[in-house]
Amino acid sequence: MSISIGFVIRVYAGGFIIGIEITKWLVACVFTLSLFLGFGKRRLEFEALKESAAKTREVMESYTIQKLNILLGISASITIVTYMLYTMAPETKEVQGTDKLIFTTPFVVYGIYRYLLKVQEGRHSGPVEIMLKDKGFILAGILWIATFMLLTR
Repeated sequence: MSISIGFVIRVYAGGFIIGIEITKWLVACVFTLSLFLGFGKRRLEFEALKESAAKTREVMESYTIQKLNILLGISASITIVTYMLYTMAPETKEVQGTDKLIFTTPFVVYGIYRYLLKVQEGRHSGPVEIMLKDKGFILAGILWIATFMLLTR
């Protein structure tokens, strides 16, 4: 939760600095996505450290692989729904100049599920490694950017 709140604060700070209004839906997307990524990172740490996980951080004592998988599944679902609602929100249409951003959703869903699967494989050190080294994730990101740019021009 504290990681996600930190990201939300950064979004507000960035919006303040560049002089743009941050919509509630953007805040919801950032919060849920950072929850998802944070649980993924914890899952990767837990897998890498095994029995010594609880000794590295106090919070790790309350986690198990099963609990983290459930939290990942729930946060993935919430992130997808929040993103879909964001794409259809009147504020988003007003800011982006289109009501068609819902068509970017398949790339977001694929990216979230891809990340989830890669986390559960347990062969990566963290979210950044997955995002920068996995070809499927990179392709989904490129297609999302291209679709977003096409729909908002």
